[in-house]
Amino acid sequence: MTTPPTAYVILDACVLAGSVRRHAVACFAAVGCFRPLWSDKICSEVRHAIPKTLGNSDIPTQLRMVHAEAVCEALKAAFPHAMKPVPLNLDQIISLPDPDDRHVLALAISECANVIVTENLRDFPKSALSPYNITALSTDQFLGGIAHHQPQKAKQAIGLLTDAIDRDGVGTPNVLAAFRKVGLKKLARILVE
Repeated sequence: MTTPPTAYVILDACVLAGSVRRHAVACFAAVGCFRPLWSDKICSEVRHAIPKTLGNSDIPTQLRMVHAEAVCEALKAAFPHAMKPVPLNLDQIISLPDPDDRHVLALAISECANVIVTENLRDFPKSALSPYNITALSTDQFLGGIAHHQPQKAKQAIGLLTDAIDRDGVGTPNVLAAFRKVGLKKLARILVE
């Protein structure tokens, strides 16, 4: 699936909570591949999830929480128009396997987003999304599709990402290894073709 540069895309909390996926989608958005959207509720879920993703680290709990807040503030600063309200009561009429995800679909409907990027694809079945012309894609499917159809933009995004996360000076191979480690295998494969 290709996404037009002006397409609105909902980024689920599970995508924004992990640092590699978050950096990847942010860099692709920064070079104009899509327009990211999220809600305050999604940001709240990210704030709660980030400390858990750091659970095996030796970072004290308080610093994990501070980091989570800093991540949410950085996202808001980088994409000031991405935060949108979830319409009142719309999520009450939506049916999904996990009722806690209804707000994500409600946001997509209200903002005319055609894609929800999530790692929880089972929670967004095609039968529930197709009446609204919305598709749920994993981060790998979504970014892999963009890289396939917009290779120049993908190279730009990877350049930004390399600058953002590559502390060892290894460059793109280090970024691609990080992608593979978190399951962005399709994206990594397309980028080396």
